[in-house]
Amino acid sequence: MVGLALVVRSMVLLWVDGKGLPMNAYPTTQLVTRSTYRYFAHPIYFGFCLFVMGISGWMQSPSGFWIITPICYLAVMTIVAGFEDSALRHQFGNYSDSVVFGLPPRSLQLPKRFQALAGMVIGLGPWAFLYWALSHVPTAPSAINMRMDWELSLPQPTWAVWAYSAIYPIVIATPLFLKSLTLLKLGDFCMGMHSLGFALMLFYRISRVQLATHNPHGQLG
Repeated sequence: MVGLALVVRSMVLLWVDGKGLPMNAYPTTQLVTRSTYRYFAHPIYFGFCLFVMGISGWMQSPSGFWIITPICYLAVMTIVAGFEDSALRHQFGNYSDSVVFGLPPRSLQLPKRFQALAGMVIGLGPWAFLYWALSHVPTAPSAINMRMDWELSLPQPTWAVWAYSAIYPIVIATPLFLKSLTLLKLGDFCMGMHSLGFALMLFYRISRVQLATHNPHGQLG
């Protein structure tokens, strides 16, 4: 319902403040910068994707959650990157630079060390906290199982834990090696979306995949 409310509210703002309709055939003539557009450059698209994700979770549909929802996100990103972003920049300039959760500004300037460290805190801080919270909350008996049938048959070798854990130092150090402010903010944006996924798992009480530990008496022994 949050996604649907975001879509409806943003459509009304386009009509009232933007003097247009939420469709390319009747574009807005005024840039909307308040309410939902203060936080998201494209709140209608974002709300739509949240709505699809929410419906998938409510219907307990693994295919909707893992296939349809990503397709919707990719379709939206294609529309924005392929047409709307250039059209809006041509009409309104750098419309998304001041948006809280907007796409990064087009700057090839090398980030300073303090900016990289701030990016680590902003991008990785919420992600680390939500990951810690998710790992310490026991899976409820009524948790939604969003795994597909074929996933349950995959082998779980003991070395997978080490391979998985080796990714974390790379992710943590990544902001220190990015070569532009654009990449730094884009990295923070991606980590924010990942954090949103953890938050949704907590909210929907989705069951988590547990990597099997070595058990000499089990199937892996």
